[in-house]
Amino acid sequence: MSQEKRPQRPDYRKTFSRMAPPWADPQHRRQYEITHSNETPYWKVKRFTARDIRDLTGITYRQLNDWENRGLLPSSSRRGRKWRRFDDRESFAILICAQLRQQYGIPIDSMIWVKDQLLTDWQHGFYVAKTKFEMDGASVFLLTDLKHRFTILTSPDLARMSITGFFETSSCQHFLLLKLNRLINRMLLYEDPPFQLFESPAATHLSAIPNRQLWIREVGEATVLESIRKRNFREVHVQLTDGAIRTVFADQDYSGMTLSELDNLSKSWKYQTMILKKNDGEFVKTTRTVAIKPGDNIDGL
Repeated sequence: MSQEKRPQRPDYRKTFSRMAPPWADPQHRRQYEITHSNETPYWKVKRFTARDIRDLTGITYRQLNDWENRGLLPSSSRRGRKWRRFDDRESFAILICAQLRQQYGIPIDSMIWVKDQLLTDWQHGFYVAKTKFEMDGASVFLLTDLKHRFTILTSPDLARMSITGFFETSSCQHFLLLKLNRLINRMLLYEDPPFQLFESPAATHLSAIPNRQLWIREVGEATVLESIRKRNFREVHVQLTDGAIRTVFADQDYSGMTLSELDNLSKSWKYQTMILKKNDGEFVKTTRTVAIKPGDNIDGL
């Protein structure tokens, strides 16, 4: 009696290949395979060639060799005997160093320190800068003293640091500031597909306004701001006298109130105007306009 073979079960799994994350241990940065069930790879590391780095940064092959010999290039940039390959984090670090060298002429030792800061395990410099650009739409800067302090921040962050007196109280007397938006967009041209980010006009406008214009200068302005933020005001109007806020008028709507409730409502504020709408003997809508003086407590409204 012949034994029938069971049909082989089809394997629906698909195997994909990807590179280890750029922040992984350099000794374990190798190509490996992962198996997903009918999925496509969710992440792909872009690899930059030496030619890409030349086009991206403007440095020559000779400079690239010199930087490698002097320890400026990432230690994992050469794979065996093959020519150099760089991931996006390493390429961004080289781009930053090239810009600092071209614009400020900083020495190689300082460039190596900047490169090490951008390639630390806890900081993915390109990801941080791109995320801040995408989320805030503001100018993104690199701020460093080339010795101890190193941070990537936006123009509003820089304004807050100035207001709080960071630069006056810091022991360091020299800081270097490099704008990164144009450099981020250079990197994004190598994405698949390439795209560009743009600075938000609103964020740029707010950054350009002098800080004193963003401050509350009198009690009346604080009253207006508090009135606008209350959820139960439908409209807010401001009365000015000689450029100063004298009265804030806020409108409120009520419906389905009884006579006793209307009586209590009329006693809840000292200056007000009420308009009652009645239908079939019942009050269906009440509109109240309260007059608020600067400094009045409006928590009960």
